[in-house]
Amino acid sequence: MRKGIDGLAQIVEDSVGKDVYSKAVYLFCGRNNTKMKALVWDGDGFLLLYKKG
Repeated sequence: MRKGIDGLAQIVEDSVGKDVYSKAVYLFCGRNNTKMKALVWDGDGFLLLYKKG
């Protein structure tokens, strides 16, 4: 869970093969599923949400 917006966007484009600028929410989970990040393009910029449980 060390990656920021740029690193997560790169994963979406390279590994998943999706357009990071689409109207989608990309979720990333930590190894023990207690941490999550969500990457969203809102039309004006990226929004990175972080949840730690």
